[in-house]
Amino acid sequence: MKQVLEFFQRRYKDSHHLHTLFKERPFTIVFEVETELYPVTIQAETIQLLRHTSEDVKIDVFIQGKEGALRKLLQGEERLQYLKKLDEITVQGTYTSVLKAETFLYLNCTSSS
Repeated sequence: MKQVLEFFQRRYKDSHHLHTLFKERPFTIVFEVETELYPVTIQAETIQLLRHTSEDVKIDVFIQGKEGALRKLLQGEERLQYLKKLDEITVQGTYTSVLKAETFLYLNCTSSS
C-alpha cells in the first residue's frame, strides 16, 4: 500500500494543474487498511505521506477499506463513489470534502501532466 501511495505522491507533484485545488489550507485524507492508517496531507505543490496523525491535524476525509479496493482507487481503476456503492469502502467527511477528494483522486490518476 505504501508503494502505491508513493507513486500517487509522485504523480501529484507532476500534476501542476491540480495544485490550485489546495492553495487555501492543508487537505488531509486518511486511508485505513485493516489496522494501518495512511494519512496524506496536500497543500499547494506539496503532498506528504505522514507517519501518523496528531490531534492538531484536521482530517477532511477518512476512507476505510480493504487493500485491493484502495489500490484500485489510488491507481484510478475505480472511482470513489462506485467503490462506496459496492460497499468496498466507507467514506467519512463533509459532502464538499468528499467531492473534492473524489475529484482529486480521479484527476491525479488520469492526468498526463
